[in-house]
Amino acid sequence: MPGKGPETLANLRETGSANGFDIGARYDWAVDLQVQVAQPGRPVDVLLMQVKVHSTCAISAPCAPGKSVNKAGVDYAVLGGVETDTGDTARRLGDEATFQQLATQLIATLSKYSFNKIVTADPHVMHSLRNEYRALGGLYEVQHHTSLIAELVASGKLTPAAESALAAGKTVTYHDPCISADTTARRKRRASS
Repeated sequence: MPGKGPETLANLRETGSANGFDIGARYDWAVDLQVQVAQPGRPVDVLLMQVKVHSTCAISAPCAPGKSVNKAGVDYAVLGGVETDTGDTARRLGDEATFQQLATQLIATLSKYSFNKIVTADPHVMHSLRNEYRALGGLYEVQHHTSLIAELVASGKLTPAAESALAAGKTVTYHDPCISADTTARRKRRASS
């Protein structure tokens, strides 16, 4: 198993986090944004799920999607301290048992909440929830945050800072994460062959 693989798997099994971080700290970025934590019995349109925290510096990475949905008035919540890893890293490292354990746990957690779709900035989370969780009974509409932002812009609920560039006919590019673009392209190639 490569490099830090065994340590990562041990962290996932013991803490529900690939780096062994306290899962309660996953949403420290949301405090200043006054983000609501999902509550059983209170439906929301969007459940915003955390990106994987690869380092303590990355904890603030999801702040931008949070600011965008706040500005657009989206009815959303986060899971907060009950959100664990999707387990996709364990599966990629060949530990199917840990993937199954984490996926089953997260599906059980998600079943306690009422939401229309899950939005995430993490392409790995999106892929797992959208494609791999289906085999375990986790059937969710999952959207990458850039798609949601594009919808909000198209509906007039958000105005991009680059509006003047768009008005001038220039191209504005959203970041398209590697796995999001790669897996979509491969899927389209397979479907056409």
